[in-house]
Amino acid sequence: MYKIAIVCPSAGPLFDADSTQKHGGMETRAYLLAKILANKTDCQVTFLLHDEGQKESITKEGIILKPFIAQRPGLKSYPTLQGIDANIYFTFGVKNISAGIIEYCSKKNKKSVLFLTQESDLNAAYLNNTKSSNEIGVSHKNCLFCLKAATHIICQSESQKEQLLSIFNRTSTLLPNPAPQIHLENEGSQNYILWVGRSDSHVKRPQLCLEVAKACPSYKFIMVMNRSDNKIFEDIFNQKPNNLSIVEHLPHSEMTKLFSNCSLFLSTSANEGFPNVFLEAACKGKPIISLSVNPNQILTKHNCGFFAQSDLKKLVLHLNELLQNKKLYKSISQNCLKYVKENHNHSVIFKKLIPVISNNEKTTAHSLQFEFNNLQEELAEQFIIQRLKYLSTKHESLAFFPTGKHTRWLINFLKQSSAKDILNKIILIDEKLQMKELLGVPIKSPSDLKALDIDTWVYSSDVNNETLIKKGIKLLKKQPVYLYENLPNGPYRVY
Repeated sequence: MYKIAIVCPSAGPLFDADSTQKHGGMETRAYLLAKILANKTDCQVTFLLHDEGQKESITKEGIILKPFIAQRPGLKSYPTLQGIDANIYFTFGVKNISAGIIEYCSKKNKKSVLFLTQESDLNAAYLNNTKSSNEIGVSHKNCLFCLKAATHIICQSESQKEQLLSIFNRTSTLLPNPAPQIHLENEGSQNYILWVGRSDSHVKRPQLCLEVAKACPSYKFIMVMNRSDNKIFEDIFNQKPNNLSIVEHLPHSEMTKLFSNCSLFLSTSANEGFPNVFLEAACKGKPIISLSVNPNQILTKHNCGFFAQSDLKKLVLHLNELLQNKKLYKSISQNCLKYVKENHNHSVIFKKLIPVISNNEKTTAHSLQFEFNNLQEELAEQFIIQRLKYLSTKHESLAFFPTGKHTRWLINFLKQSSAKDILNKIILIDEKLQMKELLGVPIKSPSDLKALDIDTWVYSSDVNNETLIKKGIKLLKKQPVYLYENLPNGPYRVY
């Protein structure tokens, strides 16, 4: 049985239909993941919530709810987790709580799964200036620890996956956010445009929604705005036109009704991972108009709305076009439902979670596989040839084991390229001598090693094969160099 603890202390309101406490997409994501797993007979799910005086655990919807008490913030001081019956821990976002959970798992030989929540989780500044802190006060040291020490990392979008590999040299699993209940909602529609977020100036940017409302006086707008920055909240409230209503926060059940009854959803965010509000809207067949974010190309590739490419005037034009063209509106509404059914339904999510919770090996950047297209192939060749040229200047000979499609591709590439001088330094070694040559390059046996005077050997397999690495070290008496080390991200895809 998989025993999973989900650490998202602020998700309490989602377990209480009458709660008016604020929550966001991260909490909704954690809650839905818990429900998906709790519905499986081989999963026991414990959810850790803020301690609000409850002394004992309770069970709701098949999920064990336990109070969570953080001893003190920061690394080297993880929360009190004694008594939690779990060997897998889910934690959300690059922050102090996650650093504590991941450290606890490392010390107790448990598995930690870090779910990225936004693009800023992957700030390259974390690699340097470890004494600095990010915009929410988390030290760069703790942020980097999360990204380096977690057993597995879950991304919401392809862009997060690519950044994680290129900046932090970590592979990851792309797991779409689970969708709420999927069904078309038309009855009782009140024809308003809905905006949901918090009062901040750097991510959600509610002041831009205010500008859109002023530019479209014939449409009704509703903003559900959690009070994050009091000054921004008050300024917007005092400047709102008559067609704009502002609600500070609502119970989850009321939020669902707002999405069901709106005509479309408006996003003015500067950056996001995969915002849960996009799913909330799409699940109800409500088109999305976004100023600056288009996660996984939901708007352009899957045609679930319009992407304004950070152009406010273009956004207003798209808004008017969509609301004035009933045929277009209906088509996009159907696209929304089709997209979430195919990509975010709970059975799809569970199938993608199984390899994560069942695999105990830490993910690294060694699970690489070539997937060149015509545009990428030339760039890929440049990267690899430069890496091999560097290695050939440092070593007189380069040994390879002829296993995997990477070695075959490499030899073929070198024979066809202008780098045949590098090919002359390559020696292929096969303990069993199953082949005499590979694409015309002779294969030597270990008995020839002394005469060959091998300088080093290059590990080029498309998987992190520990057996092969150990065998190479034993036969050649040298540590390997990794062929793809420090190559920029671009022509490679990680699986």
